[in-house]
Amino acid sequence: MTEIWRDIFKNIPPKEAERKGFRLPVIVPIVLYNGSGKWTAPLNFKETLDGFELFSEQVLDFRYILINVHAYEEKELLELSNLLGAVFLVDQARDLKEIIERLKKLAETIRKMEPEEFRIFTAWAKNILTRSISTRKNDEIRDILTKTRPEEVEEMISNVERVIQKSLEDAEKQGIEKVARQMLAKGFDIETIMSCTNLSREEIEKLKE
Repeated sequence: MTEIWRDIFKNIPPKEAERKGFRLPVIVPIVLYNGSGKWTAPLNFKETLDGFELFSEQVLDFRYILINVHAYEEKELLELSNLLGAVFLVDQARDLKEIIERLKKLAETIRKMEPEEFRIFTAWAKNILTRSISTRKNDEIRDILTKTRPEEVEEMISNVERVIQKSLEDAEKQGIEKVARQMLAKGFDIETIMSCTNLSREEIEKLKE
């Protein structure tokens, strides 16, 4: 807040800042919280200061607005039918599969967004969807979201779902191959490894190379 005000002072003519009626703009701090645990930090700034009780009326203070994403029910967010409701609903999702399911529920809301709202939503969605998948798949998802228009939202969701599903399958296969390598290193025979991992003989032979 102070840096915003400092920047205003640096970028206005000195005569304007010295004008008798000049006022700095009001800044309303808002914290958007999407963590899984309970919010425990003080809402008032002064409560972070040591000994604030002795000078309660003299110390710098402000109170921020806390918006807890998980405090809203899915039905409430769907009924909002706007950008904020869409962001909150997707942000509540616990994994990639749930994100896709919620995007499907929001398809109509997303389609009706104004161009600037749609740009903001897809930019935010890129961050959410690319948190835990490979870099190459991240690029594919970013490309899909960047090139999609609001009227193509169903196709966008379908394409993103396809990329995520392939990423999950690749991750699962890599995990299975890691187990197979560990079993090979410990001297397990190929038949046992085939039985435990469902890999073919040819796939296991390749892991030896």
